[in-house]
Amino acid sequence: EIRIDSDKPLISVEYDKNEALNTNNYKTDRKATVTITAHNFRARNVDVNVIAKDILGNDVSVDDFKAYAKSNRNWKSKGDVHTLVLPEFTVDARYDVYIDFTDLAGNKADTWIDSFVIDHTPANNINIAYSSSILDKVLNTLTFGLYKEEVEVTVTADDITSGVDYFNLTYTKQTEASDVNKDTFTVKLDAATADAANKFIASYKIPASARGTVSVEAVDKAGNSASKADDKVIVVDDIIPEIKAEYKFDEDNFREENNIYYTQGETEITFTITEANFDLIEDKVPVVKVNDEVKAVEWTRVGKTDDWKGVLILKGNGDYTVTAEFVDLSTNEMKQYKQEVRINSVKPVIEVEYDNNNALNTNNYKADRKATVTITAHNFKADEVELTVVAKDILGNDVSVEDFKAYAKNPANWDSKGDVHTLVLPVFTVDARYDVSVDYTDLADNKADTWTDSFVIDHTPANNINIAYSSS
Repeated sequence: EIRIDSDKPLISVEYDKNEALNTNNYKTDRKATVTITAHNFRARNVDVNVIAKDILGNDVSVDDFKAYAKSNRNWKSKGDVHTLVLPEFTVDARYDVYIDFTDLAGNKADTWIDSFVIDHTPANNINIAYSSSILDKVLNTLTFGLYKEEVEVTVTADDITSGVDYFNLTYTKQTEASDVNKDTFTVKLDAATADAANKFIASYKIPASARGTVSVEAVDKAGNSASKADDKVIVVDDIIPEIKAEYKFDEDNFREENNIYYTQGETEITFTITEANFDLIEDKVPVVKVNDEVKAVEWTRVGKTDDWKGVLILKGNGDYTVTAEFVDLSTNEMKQYKQEVRINSVKPVIEVEYDNNNALNTNNYKADRKATVTITAHNFKADEVELTVVAKDILGNDVSVEDFKAYAKNPANWDSKGDVHTLVLPVFTVDARYDVSVDYTDLADNKADTWTDSFVIDHTPANNINIAYSSS
């Protein structure tokens, strides 16, 4: 029997699953049906070569497709059409499939080639790492990472078959976080190959202001996904804390002068510091000092706001310099608060001395007099001195004299040593009947007893002397 056949055989393959991701990646098994159209067919002339490897190039053990294809009992033939259902591709691997056939007449079919990936297994060894923090601290079993600048989050994962396609990185705002912080968000990050073909990496920078946790989903090229959540709370804070202070005085005895507060009694200061992450500070509280001595202040939160209040009470007479300093855990430094407060309840004392006390008829002087005024007061201001000199003749007419009032209000005319303040008045030289009063109220509204004096300066003898007699 002689058979003459010059027709080239045809090879075709159909799969039961053709819904691939990323061109040729499948996360389910695949079944292939091979059809060879040839007139002179013999199964052992079929070469099905299946190369299965992982992403690193290592061989993966699979069925012996070659032997299976060469077994005549596995084929079904109808005329010149011969069909083979291969064992399912169930093993995770990167497959390269080659099918060759030469018929009994020596006619060779074109090689059929295909490549695809079967991957049922999600990525593993998922890790979340962060750039170096300013501080890591544990509070109530939670670890907090404190940052001032943006934090770089690096996520990695291994996938031995199809490889990681992308990462979904989710920042979840902490329930206790301030409203100034970013709300929860998710970003998609394309995966890049790391230091080996089966290791994948991506990174993202979370900017200020943020306080929350990070989780990541690794999705491989076949669509398998695996997730990891990190309990560490990331705090990114570049906001400088702010402070304000409210003072409670006796309103009748309070004065501000040159940004110094003067009062007679107890002073209550309520500080309010605005800081989004104040609840994390523990022992790193604001430092409140009075005259460089640290004072213990208890801080309490105002509702659910970012405001925290602390109260300081000043008692007793004294000159107080109140300061407050604070650096938050992200090293944002608050502008120093500073205020001088002077508490004084001591009544000023006015004294006057004269150089000439040689009076006739109680208070009459025929020589000049020089007066020295001394006011003993802690919070002294010359402008507050009220020195009144009324000069008249015996008829009640005004006599022109020095402007003692203006002279006493000029700070340059006073000599101060501690709380003792001395003024040498211009000399009383003009003949007149003088009424002198000195009043003073210090900056804390303590009023001295009014000092008064009356005297006469008269250098001039009587005139228009006349002698007259009764009728003779």
